[in-house]
Amino acid sequence: MKNQYTADIGDFGKYLLLNYLCYTDDAMENTDYTLGVNWYLTEDANNNDGKHIDYLLNDKSNLRSCLHPFSEHVYDKMKKIVNTERKVSRVEVMNVLPSNTIFYSPLRNVKNREEWVKESIEALHGCDLVFLDPDNGIVNSKKNNMGSVHVQELAKYYNELEANLVIYFHHLRFAGDVMKNVTDIIVPILKELDPDIRFRILVYRKQSTRMYIVINKLLDINLYLKLDCFIDNIDKSIFYEIPQEPSSYNTNHVIEEDDVIVIEDFPAGDNRELILARKKAGRYDRETPEINYNEMVQFQLDLEFNQLEYTRMTYGFIPQSMEDRWFIYKNDKKLFFHRSQTRLCVCIIEIGREDNKYRVVNAWRSTVEGPADDAEAAEMITNVINNILLSKY
Repeated sequence: MKNQYTADIGDFGKYLLLNYLCYTDDAMENTDYTLGVNWYLTEDANNNDGKHIDYLLNDKSNLRSCLHPFSEHVYDKMKKIVNTERKVSRVEVMNVLPSNTIFYSPLRNVKNREEWVKESIEALHGCDLVFLDPDNGIVNSKKNNMGSVHVQELAKYYNELEANLVIYFHHLRFAGDVMKNVTDIIVPILKELDPDIRFRILVYRKQSTRMYIVINKLLDINLYLKLDCFIDNIDKSIFYEIPQEPSSYNTNHVIEEDDVIVIEDFPAGDNRELILARKKAGRYDRETPEINYNEMVQFQLDLEFNQLEYTRMTYGFIPQSMEDRWFIYKNDKKLFFHRSQTRLCVCIIEIGREDNKYRVVNAWRSTVEGPADDAEAAEMITNVINNILLSKY
Protein backbone atom coordinates (compact mmCIF):
# COMPACT_ATOMS: atom_id res chain seq x y z
CA MET A 1 0.00 0.00 0.00
CA LYS A 2 1.09 3.55 -0.70
CA ASN A 3 -0.52 6.72 0.61
CA GLN A 4 -1.06 7.87 -2.96
CA TYR A 5 -3.52 4.97 -3.51
CA THR A 6 -5.78 6.03 -0.65
CA ALA A 7 -9.44 6.44 -1.67
CA ASP A 8 -8.89 5.42 -5.29
CA ILE A 9 -11.35 3.02 -6.91
CA GLY A 10 -9.30 0.03 -5.76
CA ASP A 11 -9.46 1.22 -2.18
CA PHE A 12 -13.25 1.38 -2.38
CA GLY A 13 -13.51 -2.36 -3.11
CA LYS A 14 -11.12 -3.21 -0.33
CA TYR A 15 -13.05 -1.40 2.40
CA LEU A 16 -16.38 -2.59 1.07
CA LEU A 17 -15.34 -6.23 1.43
CA LEU A 18 -13.72 -5.82 4.85
CA ASN A 19 -16.67 -3.94 6.33
CA TYR A 20 -19.12 -6.53 5.05
CA LEU A 21 -17.12 -9.37 6.58
CA CYS A 22 -16.62 -7.64 9.94
CA TYR A 23 -19.97 -6.10 10.80
CA THR A 24 -22.61 -8.36 12.30
CA ASP A 25 -25.41 -6.90 10.18
CA ASP A 26 -26.40 -3.87 8.15
CA ALA A 27 -26.91 -1.75 11.26
CA MET A 28 -23.08 -1.46 11.24
CA GLU A 29 -22.92 -1.22 15.02
CA ASN A 30 -21.58 -4.56 16.27
CA THR A 31 -18.79 -6.65 14.76
CA ASP A 32 -18.24 -10.39 14.46
CA TYR A 33 -14.49 -9.97 14.16
CA THR A 34 -11.71 -7.80 15.50
CA LEU A 35 -10.01 -6.70 12.31
CA GLY A 36 -6.27 -6.24 12.11
CA VAL A 37 -4.67 -4.41 9.17
CA ASN A 38 -1.03 -4.44 8.11
CA TRP A 39 -0.83 -1.84 5.37
CA TYR A 40 2.53 -3.13 4.11
CA LEU A 41 3.08 0.59 3.69
CA THR A 42 5.83 1.77 1.33
CA GLU A 43 6.96 5.19 0.12
CA ASP A 44 4.92 6.91 -2.57
CA ALA A 45 6.20 6.48 -6.10
CA ASN A 46 6.83 9.29 -8.56
CA ASN A 47 4.15 8.19 -11.00
CA ASN A 48 0.43 8.47 -11.74
CA ASP A 49 -0.61 5.43 -9.68
CA GLY A 50 -3.64 6.13 -7.52
CA LYS A 51 -5.14 8.60 -9.97
CA HIS A 52 -8.41 6.69 -10.39
CA ILE A 53 -10.75 8.79 -8.25
CA ASP A 54 -13.16 9.86 -10.99
CA TYR A 55 -15.73 7.40 -9.60
CA LEU A 56 -16.28 9.89 -6.78
CA LEU A 57 -17.22 12.59 -9.29
CA ASN A 58 -19.22 10.48 -11.71
CA ASP A 59 -20.56 7.29 -10.18
CA LYS A 60 -21.54 5.71 -13.50
CA SER A 61 -21.08 2.20 -12.06
CA ASN A 62 -23.43 2.98 -9.16
CA LEU A 63 -20.80 1.94 -6.65
CA ARG A 64 -22.34 4.03 -3.89
CA SER A 65 -25.54 2.00 -4.00
CA CYS A 66 -24.08 -1.41 -4.90
CA LEU A 67 -24.34 -2.95 -1.43
CA HIS A 68 -26.47 -0.93 0.97
CA PRO A 69 -25.53 0.37 3.54
CA PHE A 70 -21.87 -0.63 3.39
CA SER A 71 -21.24 0.90 -0.02
CA GLU A 72 -22.73 4.27 0.97
CA HIS A 73 -20.57 4.32 4.09
CA VAL A 74 -17.34 3.61 2.20
CA TYR A 75 -18.14 5.85 -0.77
CA ASP A 76 -18.90 8.88 1.40
CA LYS A 77 -15.75 8.34 3.49
CA MET A 78 -13.62 8.07 0.33
CA LYS A 79 -15.07 11.33 -0.91
CA LYS A 80 -14.17 13.12 2.32
CA ILE A 81 -10.62 11.76 2.24
CA VAL A 82 -10.05 12.87 -1.36
CA ASN A 83 -11.21 16.34 -0.37
CA THR A 84 -8.78 16.50 2.58
CA GLU A 85 -5.61 14.38 2.64
CA ARG A 86 -4.97 11.06 0.90
CA LYS A 87 -3.14 9.07 3.54
CA VAL A 88 -3.85 5.76 5.27
CA SER A 89 -3.79 7.65 8.56
CA ARG A 90 -7.03 9.33 7.42
CA VAL A 91 -8.60 5.91 6.87
CA GLU A 92 -7.65 5.00 10.42
CA VAL A 93 -9.00 8.11 12.17
CA MET A 94 -12.17 8.49 10.06
CA ASN A 95 -13.49 5.02 10.96
CA VAL A 96 -13.67 3.85 7.37
CA LEU A 97 -13.31 0.41 8.94
CA PRO A 98 -14.86 -0.68 12.26
CA SER A 99 -13.74 1.43 15.20
CA ASN A 100 -12.13 -1.56 16.97
CA THR A 101 -9.76 -2.21 14.05
CA ILE A 102 -6.07 -2.54 14.93
CA PHE A 103 -3.66 -0.98 12.41
CA TYR A 104 0.04 -1.60 11.85
CA SER A 105 1.26 1.42 9.93
CA PRO A 106 5.09 1.71 9.98
CA LEU A 107 6.77 1.88 6.60
CA ARG A 108 8.30 -1.34 5.39
CA ASN A 109 11.76 -1.75 6.92
CA VAL A 110 14.18 -2.21 4.04
CA LYS A 111 17.15 -3.13 6.24
CA ASN A 112 15.45 -5.47 8.70
CA ARG A 113 12.45 -7.03 7.08
CA GLU A 114 12.22 -9.92 9.56
CA GLU A 115 12.04 -7.58 12.54
CA TRP A 116 9.33 -5.54 10.84
CA VAL A 117 7.24 -8.68 10.29
CA LYS A 118 7.78 -9.78 13.89
CA GLU A 119 6.61 -6.41 15.22
CA SER A 120 3.52 -6.47 12.99
CA ILE A 121 2.53 -9.92 14.25
CA GLU A 122 2.90 -8.74 17.84
CA ALA A 123 0.78 -5.67 17.08
CA LEU A 124 -2.00 -7.74 15.48
CA HIS A 125 -2.05 -10.45 18.14
CA GLY A 126 -5.60 -10.91 19.39
CA CYS A 127 -7.26 -10.00 16.08
CA ASP A 128 -9.31 -12.82 14.55
CA LEU A 129 -9.42 -11.42 11.00
CA VAL A 130 -6.17 -10.00 9.63
CA PHE A 131 -5.81 -8.13 6.33
CA LEU A 132 -2.45 -7.85 4.56
CA ASP A 133 -2.27 -5.11 1.92
CA PRO A 134 0.91 -5.48 -0.17
CA ASP A 135 0.93 -3.69 -3.53
CA ASN A 136 1.52 -6.84 -5.57
CA GLY A 137 0.30 -9.72 -3.42
CA ILE A 138 2.29 -12.85 -2.58
CA VAL A 139 5.64 -13.88 -4.08
CA ASN A 140 7.54 -17.13 -3.64
CA SER A 141 10.90 -15.41 -3.53
CA LYS A 142 13.49 -14.22 -1.05
CA LYS A 143 14.22 -11.07 -3.01
CA ASN A 144 13.59 -7.91 -1.01
CA ASN A 145 10.50 -6.93 -3.01
CA MET A 146 8.98 -4.21 -0.84
CA GLY A 147 5.63 -4.34 -2.62
CA SER A 148 4.89 -7.99 -1.88
CA VAL A 149 4.46 -10.40 1.01
CA HIS A 150 6.92 -13.27 0.82
CA VAL A 151 5.58 -16.77 1.29
CA GLN A 152 7.92 -17.12 4.29
CA GLU A 153 6.28 -14.07 5.87
CA LEU A 154 2.82 -15.36 5.08
CA ALA A 155 3.72 -18.61 6.84
CA LYS A 156 4.51 -16.64 9.99
CA TYR A 157 1.18 -14.83 9.93
CA TYR A 158 -0.62 -18.11 9.26
CA ASN A 159 1.16 -20.10 11.95
CA GLU A 160 1.59 -17.51 14.69
CA LEU A 161 -1.77 -15.72 14.60
CA GLU A 162 -5.04 -17.36 15.63
CA ALA A 163 -6.83 -15.53 12.87
CA ASN A 164 -8.37 -15.87 9.44
CA LEU A 165 -6.47 -13.95 6.77
CA VAL A 166 -7.41 -11.74 3.84
CA ILE A 167 -4.58 -10.94 1.40
CA TYR A 168 -4.60 -8.43 -1.42
CA PHE A 169 -3.20 -9.73 -4.72
CA HIS A 170 -2.81 -7.41 -7.69
CA HIS A 171 -3.44 -9.16 -11.01
CA LEU A 172 -0.42 -8.32 -13.13
CA ARG A 173 1.72 -11.35 -13.74
CA PHE A 174 -0.26 -12.90 -16.57
CA ALA A 175 -2.12 -10.06 -18.22
CA GLY A 176 -5.62 -11.00 -19.27
CA ASP A 177 -5.66 -14.42 -17.61
CA VAL A 178 -6.97 -14.37 -14.06
CA MET A 179 -7.06 -18.15 -13.75
CA LYS A 180 -3.38 -18.41 -14.65
CA ASN A 181 -2.60 -16.24 -11.64
CA VAL A 182 -4.63 -18.64 -9.53
CA THR A 183 -3.32 -21.96 -10.87
CA ASP A 184 0.32 -20.97 -11.44
CA ILE A 185 0.96 -18.65 -8.51
CA ILE A 186 -1.66 -18.49 -5.77
CA VAL A 187 -2.64 -22.15 -5.34
CA PRO A 188 0.95 -23.54 -5.31
CA ILE A 189 1.98 -20.95 -2.72
CA LEU A 190 -1.00 -21.67 -0.49
CA LYS A 191 -0.51 -25.43 -0.76
CA GLU A 192 3.10 -24.98 0.25
CA LEU A 193 1.87 -23.07 3.26
CA ASP A 194 -0.53 -25.87 4.29
CA PRO A 195 -1.62 -28.82 2.10
CA ASP A 196 -5.03 -28.77 3.84
CA ILE A 197 -5.54 -25.01 3.64
CA ARG A 198 -9.08 -23.70 3.07
CA PHE A 199 -9.33 -20.57 0.98
CA ARG A 200 -11.54 -18.64 -1.41
CA ILE A 201 -10.59 -16.03 -4.00
CA LEU A 202 -12.67 -12.97 -4.83
CA VAL A 203 -12.00 -10.73 -7.82
CA TYR A 204 -12.66 -7.00 -7.83
CA ARG A 205 -13.15 -5.85 -11.40
CA LYS A 206 -13.09 -2.06 -11.33
CA GLN A 207 -10.32 -0.31 -13.31
CA SER A 208 -7.72 -3.09 -13.04
CA THR A 209 -8.28 -6.61 -11.78
CA ARG A 210 -7.55 -7.14 -8.12
CA MET A 211 -7.92 -10.33 -6.12
CA TYR A 212 -8.57 -10.98 -2.46
CA ILE A 213 -7.49 -14.32 -1.02
CA VAL A 214 -9.54 -15.26 2.04
CA ILE A 215 -7.90 -17.97 4.14
CA ASN A 216 -10.27 -19.62 6.60
CA LYS A 217 -7.70 -20.92 9.05
CA LEU A 218 -10.20 -21.13 11.93
CA LEU A 219 -12.68 -23.18 9.86
CA ASP A 220 -15.22 -20.47 10.59
CA ILE A 221 -18.66 -21.22 9.13
CA ASN A 222 -19.75 -17.63 9.71
CA LEU A 223 -16.95 -16.35 7.47
CA TYR A 224 -17.89 -18.78 4.68
CA LEU A 225 -21.53 -17.77 4.86
CA LYS A 226 -20.67 -14.09 4.87
CA LEU A 227 -18.60 -14.58 1.73
CA ASP A 228 -21.58 -16.34 0.14
CA CYS A 229 -23.84 -13.43 1.14
CA PHE A 230 -21.38 -10.90 -0.24
CA ILE A 231 -21.09 -12.61 -3.62
CA ASP A 232 -24.83 -13.29 -3.83
CA ASN A 233 -25.75 -9.67 -3.15
CA ILE A 234 -23.25 -7.69 -5.22
CA ASP A 235 -23.26 -7.16 -8.97
CA LYS A 236 -20.85 -9.50 -10.74
CA SER A 237 -19.48 -6.58 -12.72
CA ILE A 238 -17.99 -5.37 -9.42
CA PHE A 239 -17.01 -8.54 -7.52
CA TYR A 240 -17.14 -12.22 -8.39
CA GLU A 241 -15.67 -15.39 -6.95
CA ILE A 242 -13.22 -17.59 -8.82
CA PRO A 243 -14.63 -21.13 -8.96
CA GLN A 244 -12.35 -23.80 -7.62
CA GLU A 245 -12.18 -27.54 -7.95
CA PRO A 246 -13.79 -29.26 -4.92
CA SER A 247 -10.41 -30.78 -4.07
CA SER A 248 -9.09 -27.27 -3.41
CA TYR A 249 -11.06 -27.27 -0.17
CA ASN A 250 -9.34 -30.42 1.02
CA THR A 251 -11.96 -31.80 3.33
CA ASN A 252 -11.59 -35.47 4.15
CA HIS A 253 -15.31 -35.82 3.55
CA VAL A 254 -15.30 -34.78 -0.10
CA ILE A 255 -14.64 -37.12 -3.01
CA GLU A 256 -15.29 -36.78 -6.71
CA GLU A 257 -17.32 -39.25 -8.72
CA ASP A 258 -17.90 -38.34 -12.37
CA ASP A 259 -17.80 -34.63 -11.55
CA VAL A 260 -20.38 -35.01 -8.77
CA ILE A 261 -19.35 -34.05 -5.23
CA VAL A 262 -20.28 -36.68 -2.68
CA ILE A 263 -20.22 -36.01 1.04
CA GLU A 264 -19.49 -38.94 3.33
CA ASP A 265 -19.42 -39.78 7.02
CA PHE A 266 -20.73 -36.63 8.63
CA PRO A 267 -21.88 -36.66 12.25
CA ALA A 268 -25.66 -36.96 12.50
CA GLY A 269 -27.38 -33.59 12.57
CA ASP A 270 -24.17 -31.62 11.97
CA ASN A 271 -24.20 -29.27 8.97
CA ARG A 272 -20.77 -27.81 9.70
CA GLU A 273 -18.74 -29.88 7.28
CA LEU A 274 -21.39 -29.57 4.59
CA ILE A 275 -20.93 -25.82 4.66
CA LEU A 276 -17.15 -25.87 4.88
CA ALA A 277 -17.05 -28.26 1.92
CA ARG A 278 -19.45 -25.87 0.18
CA LYS A 279 -21.86 -28.66 -0.63
CA LYS A 280 -25.43 -27.48 -0.99
CA ALA A 281 -28.21 -30.03 -0.84
CA GLY A 282 -30.00 -30.44 -4.15
CA ARG A 283 -33.18 -32.04 -5.37
CA TYR A 284 -31.35 -35.07 -6.75
CA ASP A 285 -29.22 -35.79 -3.68
CA ARG A 286 -31.96 -38.20 -2.63
CA GLU A 287 -34.57 -40.05 -4.68
CA THR A 288 -37.95 -38.59 -3.81
CA PRO A 289 -41.45 -39.27 -5.19
CA GLU A 290 -42.98 -36.63 -7.39
CA ILE A 291 -44.86 -34.09 -5.30
CA ASN A 292 -48.65 -34.23 -5.63
CA TYR A 293 -49.60 -30.58 -5.28
CA ASN A 294 -53.28 -31.51 -5.09
CA GLU A 295 -52.50 -32.94 -1.65
CA MET A 296 -50.88 -29.68 -0.47
CA VAL A 297 -52.73 -26.84 1.24
CA GLN A 298 -51.50 -23.35 2.11
CA PHE A 299 -50.97 -22.26 5.71
CA GLN A 300 -49.70 -19.16 7.51
CA LEU A 301 -46.02 -19.07 8.45
CA ASP A 302 -44.72 -15.75 9.75
CA LEU A 303 -40.92 -16.02 9.71
CA GLU A 304 -38.25 -13.45 8.86
CA PHE A 305 -34.51 -13.92 8.31
CA ASN A 306 -31.47 -11.75 7.78
CA GLN A 307 -29.08 -12.30 4.86
CA LEU A 308 -26.74 -14.57 6.78
CA GLU A 309 -29.56 -16.76 8.06
CA TYR A 310 -31.09 -17.04 4.61
CA THR A 311 -27.76 -18.01 3.05
CA ARG A 312 -27.25 -20.66 5.69
CA MET A 313 -30.71 -22.06 5.01
CA THR A 314 -29.95 -22.40 1.29
CA TYR A 315 -27.44 -25.16 2.06
CA GLY A 316 -30.35 -27.35 3.09
CA PHE A 317 -29.70 -30.64 4.86
CA ILE A 318 -28.70 -34.08 3.61
CA PRO A 319 -29.39 -36.92 6.07
CA GLN A 320 -26.30 -38.92 6.96
CA SER A 321 -27.70 -41.57 9.30
CA MET A 322 -30.95 -43.27 10.34
CA GLU A 323 -31.32 -40.71 13.14
CA ASP A 324 -31.58 -37.83 10.66
CA ARG A 325 -35.27 -37.34 9.96
CA TRP A 326 -35.14 -34.67 7.25
CA PHE A 327 -33.95 -34.09 3.71
CA ILE A 328 -34.14 -30.37 2.89
CA TYR A 329 -33.12 -28.61 -0.29
CA LYS A 330 -33.65 -25.29 -2.07
CA ASN A 331 -34.98 -25.09 -5.60
CA ASP A 332 -35.55 -21.65 -7.11
CA LYS A 333 -37.01 -19.55 -4.25
CA LYS A 334 -38.55 -22.48 -2.40
CA LEU A 335 -37.31 -24.75 0.38
CA PHE A 336 -38.61 -28.33 0.27
CA PHE A 337 -38.88 -30.37 3.47
CA HIS A 338 -38.98 -34.18 2.97
CA ARG A 339 -39.14 -36.94 5.55
CA SER A 340 -35.88 -38.82 5.17
CA GLN A 341 -37.49 -42.22 5.76
CA THR A 342 -40.56 -42.02 3.51
CA ARG A 343 -38.95 -39.44 1.15
CA LEU A 344 -42.37 -37.73 0.97
CA CYS A 345 -42.62 -33.94 0.91
CA VAL A 346 -44.17 -32.60 4.12
CA CYS A 347 -43.84 -28.87 3.56
CA ILE A 348 -42.77 -26.24 1.02
CA ILE A 349 -41.98 -22.63 1.85
CA GLU A 350 -41.36 -19.78 -0.56
CA ILE A 351 -39.09 -16.97 0.60
CA GLY A 352 -39.14 -13.44 -0.77
CA ARG A 353 -36.72 -10.57 -0.26
CA GLU A 354 -37.51 -7.04 0.84
CA ASP A 355 -34.48 -4.76 1.26
CA ASN A 356 -32.07 -6.85 3.32
CA LYS A 357 -34.72 -9.02 4.97
CA TYR A 358 -36.09 -12.35 3.80
CA ARG A 359 -39.64 -13.38 4.65
CA VAL A 360 -41.79 -16.44 4.10
CA VAL A 361 -44.34 -15.29 1.53
CA ASN A 362 -46.05 -18.64 0.91
CA ALA A 363 -46.16 -21.97 2.75
CA TRP A 364 -47.77 -25.29 1.89
CA ARG A 365 -48.20 -28.44 3.97
CA SER A 366 -49.10 -31.98 3.00
CA THR A 367 -52.54 -33.25 3.97
CA VAL A 368 -51.27 -36.83 3.70
CA GLU A 369 -47.83 -36.82 5.31
CA GLY A 370 -47.21 -34.54 8.24
CA PRO A 371 -48.94 -32.29 10.76
CA ALA A 372 -52.67 -32.48 11.35
CA ASP A 373 -53.33 -28.74 11.18
CA ASP A 374 -51.83 -25.34 10.35
CA ALA A 375 -50.66 -24.53 13.87
CA GLU A 376 -48.83 -27.84 14.19
CA ALA A 377 -47.24 -27.37 10.76
CA ALA A 378 -46.02 -23.86 11.63
CA GLU A 379 -44.52 -25.06 14.91
CA MET A 380 -42.84 -28.07 13.28
CA ILE A 381 -41.24 -26.16 10.40
CA THR A 382 -40.11 -23.35 12.70
CA ASN A 383 -38.36 -25.93 14.92
CA VAL A 384 -36.76 -27.67 11.93
CA ILE A 385 -35.42 -24.38 10.58
CA ASN A 386 -34.05 -23.30 13.96
CA ASN A 387 -32.60 -26.64 15.01
CA ILE A 388 -31.30 -28.03 11.72
CA LEU A 389 -30.83 -25.27 9.18
CA LEU A 390 -29.77 -22.52 11.58
CA SER A 391 -28.51 -24.65 14.48
CA LYS A 392 -29.84 -22.15 17.00
CA TYR A 393 -30.42 -24.66 19.76
